[in-house]
Amino acid sequence: MRLKMKSLESIIAKHPFFENLDEKYMELVTGCASNVRFESSEFICRHNEEANNFYIIREGKVALEVCPPGKPPITVQTVSDGEILGWAWIVPPFHWQFDAQAVELTRAIVLDGKCLRKKCGEDPVFGYEILSRLLPVIGKSMEATQMQLLDIYGMND
Repeated sequence: MRLKMKSLESIIAKHPFFENLDEKYMELVTGCASNVRFESSEFICRHNEEANNFYIIREGKVALEVCPPGKPPITVQTVSDGEILGWAWIVPPFHWQFDAQAVELTRAIVLDGKCLRKKCGEDPVFGYEILSRLLPVIGKSMEATQMQLLDIYGMND
């Protein structure tokens, strides 16, 4: 078990999201992490479901989609190798804002959001460290969604 945790920790430590994270915090993160895989077309999460995880995409592609009433789903962003999926686990009311569907076989590291929220609450410095790393992810997601919606509605001239 320790060997598995060590290799998972080394994978996580190499990811830019966790770059220069203090070793004691890296151990906290690794304690909340596990490997996961999704087949093509498999849903990782659905809009409005409880959000208790976030993912480091190791390889593959995931489409973030919105479903307007009476219309087919619209892909507003695609995340792939090396990117982060999910931030709703840290923002009350902890519900997914999109559907996320694997476009192809996708391997990821899943981080248990409940576990991380608990550890962030117990150590505010760790909580600040995680939140300061998530804010650019949230901003990027919002910007990608805005650009996609502008394209969809023909306002990006």
